[in-house]
Amino acid sequence: MSTTRVCGIGIGALFVAGITKFFDPFKRRRIALSTKDARGLYAKFGFPPLAGA
Repeated sequence: MSTTRVCGIGIGALFVAGITKFFDPFKRRRIALSTKDARGLYAKFGFPPLAGA
């Protein structure tokens, strides 16, 4: 496992943008993403928090 920190350089945002773009042609209405610490990132892309999470 790498000990190099990559937080804050946009990898997460690139990942979420890629996932949402990939699913656009399929007209998916729901995509669930779950994490302990990236809720703010997901919120920027329009993902609401999961109920009870």
